[in-house]
Amino acid sequence: MADLFRIAFMEMRCLEETNESSASDEPYALFFVADLQDHVPKAMVHRTRVFEDTDKGELKKQWVRIWGVDQKPAVISNPDKVIILAALMENDESDVDSVATAARGALSTNLLSLASSGIERAKMVSDLITVFKSSLDLGKATGFPNSDDVLGSPQELRITAADLAAARLETQRRNLTFSGDGGRYRLGFDIAAGPG
Repeated sequence: MADLFRIAFMEMRCLEETNESSASDEPYALFFVADLQDHVPKAMVHRTRVFEDTDKGELKKQWVRIWGVDQKPAVISNPDKVIILAALMENDESDVDSVATAARGALSTNLLSLASSGIERAKMVSDLITVFKSSLDLGKATGFPNSDDVLGSPQELRITAADLAAARLETQRRNLTFSGDGGRYRLGFDIAAGPG
């Protein structure tokens, strides 16, 4: 029987605040997860809460399971068939649910098209990152004229066979660092094996 795995966002560390005029940042993260292991791709967008009053050096915690697609432990038989993208936003006056909805619609539609085209994985990831960024720009328009800011470009949390082998022994921590608008943040993720 194939192994079940759990991947979750765990925490966000503010390394530098943004250049905004407010005293603190209000960041939030969005995650696009695609499972290409079956004939019909599955995908979902998850998000964290808005971390209010975030200052340099602060660690904000929230547990958000991002794998499997339905937020339950799931099999990863081929990590090349799993795509996890993360994006970081600074909240101003945009509706964060509208931002997530715009991303979900654009990414899910494009994933189906890309998966059926047979393009190589690296190109698919690159194209999805471009779509993710443009969908965030569209969704944040709900806050015009004080729209949310995208902090850097979306990034892939690349899961490898080595990560999964190590996770069978103990939980593995992976980090992504985002920079933009003068701010810098480190997002922490855990990769673990088992049904927990």
